[in-house]
Amino acid sequence: MNTPKTPGLAIASLICGILGFFTCLLTGIPAIITGHLSLRKIKMDPASFKGDGMALTGLILGYITTVATILLIPLAAMATPAVFKAMQRAQTAQNISNARLLHLELTSYAYDHGGDFPPDLATLETSGTNLDDFRFLDKDKKLRDWIYHPGLTDTSDPTFILLAAPEASKRGSNPHMIVLHIDGSATLIPTADYPGLPFAST
Repeated sequence: MNTPKTPGLAIASLICGILGFFTCLLTGIPAIITGHLSLRKIKMDPASFKGDGMALTGLILGYITTVATILLIPLAAMATPAVFKAMQRAQTAQNISNARLLHLELTSYAYDHGGDFPPDLATLETSGTNLDDFRFLDKDKKLRDWIYHPGLTDTSDPTFILLAAPEASKRGSNPHMIVLHIDGSATLIPTADYPGLPFAST
């Protein structure tokens, strides 16, 4: 009497079903196909083949991972814009924070120089300020120098713009600028409203 053997399809179904938790449809669908084929083979010749439990497990796992993937795809598609916006808000917050920290350095310089802000940002480095600590991140996550408006003093109109930088924005949306005023307040304005538009030529 021959000892029943486990079909290779049943083993493949179980392996693919388990891998489906990591590879989703890539092995989830093969798990379903090989599971059905192996169960049919075992049913047709139970005296020669066994492993229906293994094939059934692979089949169930294949269905679970496949259905879960199909359900999660639209959810992931809906979540992607929200994730992008959250990342953009975090980047904006970091850039504004850097601008305000740099404003403290500029104000300290002005205090030591009769109220005059430095002629350029590089001048701050002569007093020990590391500008790398205050640069802003652009849309490509690269550190860039702020656009600096020289010739101002701590008694100038507090609404005058001291620092500015292009704001990272989703492609197709209206571009904005981060602007820091002499009084230390930071806001977002449309690039078209930015006086002089130095960003437009870069």
